[in-house]
This record gives sequence, C-alpha cells and structure tokens, in this order.
Amino acid sequence: MTVQQPGISFRRRPLLLALALAIVFVIAALWGARYVYDQARYQPVSVANFPAPAADSPACATMVAQAPTELDEFVQVPLVDPAPAGVVAWVKDSTQRIVSRCGVDLPAQYDRLSKVLTVDDVDWILVVDTTPGVDLASFYTINTAATIAVTGPRAALTESVLHDFTALADPLKTSRATPAAAPLAELPMAASADTAVCSRSLEAFSTVLADDEDYVPATTDQLEGAGFDPATTRAWIATGYEPVVVRCGVENSANYAPTAILDQVDSVPFFTDTTLAQGTTSAVYYPQGTRQQFAISAPQQIAQPVLVTIAGLITSRDL
Repeated sequence: MTVQQPGISFRRRPLLLALALAIVFVIAALWGARYVYDQARYQPVSVANFPAPAADSPACATMVAQAPTELDEFVQVPLVDPAPAGVVAWVKDSTQRIVSRCGVDLPAQYDRLSKVLTVDDVDWILVVDTTPGVDLASFYTINTAATIAVTGPRAALTESVLHDFTALADPLKTSRATPAAAPLAELPMAASADTAVCSRSLEAFSTVLADDEDYVPATTDQLEGAGFDPATTRAWIATGYEPVVVRCGVENSANYAPTAILDQVDSVPFFTDTTLAQGTTSAVYYPQGTRQQFAISAPQQIAQPVLVTIAGLITSRDL
C-alpha cells in the first residue's frame, strides 16, 4: 500500500513560485539594462563645426533630410544644438560614430596621384588620419557639386556604407573635380640638370619603401599622367595616404640659404622646406652636396625611413 505525502507537493509550490519570480526579475533586469544602454547610446551627439562653404545649400539640406537611419551597425542620432548645417551622425556605441558633412572643401590630399574609388558611379578618395593613436579616416566625393565627407573608424567605412550614400550623392553628381598638382610637379628643373645621370641614379631607388605594406611604386603611366618625366622622377602611392615623390635635377629650395639649419641623416645634410599646406603633413627635403639636386616630398608618418634609405643610397653610390 502506497502512503501519500501531501506536504511534499505543497512545499514545492513556493519553490516554483520563487523560481518563476527570479526568472521574471532577471528578464526585467536585462531589459532595463538594455533600455538604459540604448537611451545612453542614442543621446544627441556634439559635432565640431568645420569649414563647409556649401553646407547651407539646398542640395545639402536635401541630403540631410534623406539620410538613412542606419549605416550597417550604426544608427542615426540627433545632434546637440546648435548643430552645424549639412551634418548627420550615426553611432554604434559610446566610442564609435560615423559623421557625414555636406558642402566641405576638397581635401589638400586630392592630387593627380590620388587613388580613386568608384562606388555606383560616385567617385571617392580616402584620407587616413595619421595622428598617433587615432583610428579615423574620411572618404570625400570628388564628382558631386557639393563635396560630401564621411568620417569614422577606418574599419567601419566599408563599400557597403559608401553604397548607402549613392542615392544621396546621385542628384549632386557632376564631372570629376580637377585635382591639385602632385607634390613637386611644379618645381623647375635646374639649368645644369642631366637627365641621363638622373635616370641612372634613380634606378637605385627601387629599395625605397620596398618593405612597406601600403606604398607601391607609381607606374610610368601614372607618373606621366601627373605631369612628371619618368626619367627624372620616382613616386610611391598608397590608398588613403599622401604620396612620396622624388625628383632629380631640380633647383635647390628657394628658401635655402648658407645660414639655414640642416638636419643630418647618416652623413647627408638635408634642408627641410617647412611650408605646409592646410590639411597636409608633407614637407619637402633637399639633400645638400649631391651631384644632381634631389627633392623629396614625404608625409611625416613615413618621412624618416624614406630619408634614411635615400641618404644611404646617396652615400653608397656617390650620388
């Protein structure tokens, strides 16, 4: 005969009720945490007011009004007042955002050696922020009536994100903007320049940036397209970065004087022309005492290894 124990069933009820309440509490806590996170995530963001001459144009106003609510994992958020005209922002979390600006100036880095990316008939150039510790980049349209700049973490600026701007940029499309002259392209040749000597000297420059992962040598067609004589010029280009250009047989810097301060790299003295254009970090370096006058244009983040290699070539080959 089985003996019933009704108390056991009775004692289970509070336990099951407590378990159910605990589950409800956990779900509520998770939902509440998610709600608080989303509220903080989608708060209005403050955006710096950069020069944008055409930001108040009707075209830019239309672009802002039609901007997508999402860019991949980034969600559009309002801007803190007073909000700059022509600006839209999207955030992924408290540390990652994408900002588009309409009506800005073309960057100084857009020149005849720039690499162009075309997405859905919209032409873009990439400019990487080379500030140490900063992982930002910007894409600029170069064939729209009002230039659009899209800035964000470099890994987030995918072709998919640029594709989302196609509909916005399409009404603004026009012919491609005229690029600036490439670095050193306008330097005059010296009266004593010897093209044959320069051509032989530059053959040794294949070792410049040979181990760099970003820079590749410019082709003859690219050099000629930028207005250079390939016999007296070498260049290295990289997507998102300013080019490195070396010219042989040019005049010495107009700013050079016998009392000028020189920087010694190995045994070669260099005069640095420190006149920098806004938005560019490139400087021009003139090695002194060479048989033919060289000029080297290089952005700051890559200048040191470039100058070390060239100084070694000048010394070892008696250039």
